[in-house]
Amino acid sequence: MKKIFLVLILVFLQLEFVSVSSGQPDKKTLARKIMEQSGMNEQMRQIPLLLSAELSQAKDKIPPELLRGLEREMVKIFDPEKILKEISRQVETRCDIKGMQEILMWLESDLGKKITALEKDSTTPEGMRGIKESAALFEKAPASKTRQNLLQRFIEASNAVKLIVDMKISMAIAMLTAINSALPVERRTDIDMIKEQIEGLRPKIEEEARRAALQESLYIYRTLKDEEFQRYVEFSESKSGRRYHEVAFEAFKDTMQRASLDFGKALGDLYKKIKIQRGISGRILVHLKGGKTLIWNNYTEKDNRYCTWILDGEFCINKNDVSSIELE
Repeated sequence: MKKIFLVLILVFLQLEFVSVSSGQPDKKTLARKIMEQSGMNEQMRQIPLLLSAELSQAKDKIPPELLRGLEREMVKIFDPEKILKEISRQVETRCDIKGMQEILMWLESDLGKKITALEKDSTTPEGMRGIKESAALFEKAPASKTRQNLLQRFIEASNAVKLIVDMKISMAIAMLTAINSALPVERRTDIDMIKEQIEGLRPKIEEEARRAALQESLYIYRTLKDEEFQRYVEFSESKSGRRYHEVAFEAFKDTMQRASLDFGKALGDLYKKIKIQRGISGRILVHLKGGKTLIWNNYTEKDNRYCTWILDGEFCINKNDVSSIELE
């Protein structure tokens, strides 16, 4: 009797194991695989390098103390692992298992792997440089009508332009709102006015984003045959493809918006802590000969000019235009 009972238990355990192992994979595992196979992990890990390159271009306009502080904060705030974790979480919660399996099937196909490799290469410094340098070449030798139509379909299917525009605007609003709150009360700008001014730039940003998306796509997928690129476009137009692009972009936008808000706060705090090593810091009244008075937080003398550091960089005026300077 005991032996029969033991056999029944073993059979039950075997059946249980088979039912569990043959069941659908969990969404967390699928999301992790999608992040790896799509190249998202590698692409997001390029963010600190790309942002650092952008910041270095403004080094002549930013006080050295502020620049060093911003570099430290940037590494901490725009942590790619945090961004990847949020994107993976949203892919897991907002995509169904069937759709995730279809996405993974595409990514694991030979063509899917080939396209992922092209997209990953485009986010390296060399790839970014290639995109920039290719603009003039494509103007001289435009793509075929067939390729241009496929590119337009791809851009529309991925909804990239709208999402990029929304991301840029939300990041700008978040950052400027945070910086504005760090300023003295008398120097703050109405938040609604900031939002209105930035929203007013939407048509221009959208035009630039559409042109950039077209130029980037021309370069990234330039080695694909029209038949290959058409298959990618058709995947992007499918329900699963559209959902994947939507979720990934939205998650990226949300995380970058929050990071921009934190970065703006850090920028405001750092600016308030700056101590100018040369010259005078504090509340300074600069009286101009024309009768106008400027209020500065610091200033230095450079040859025949008085200069101050502001959020946009260094601002200088000719000494001949100043009648007097007093420290409050």
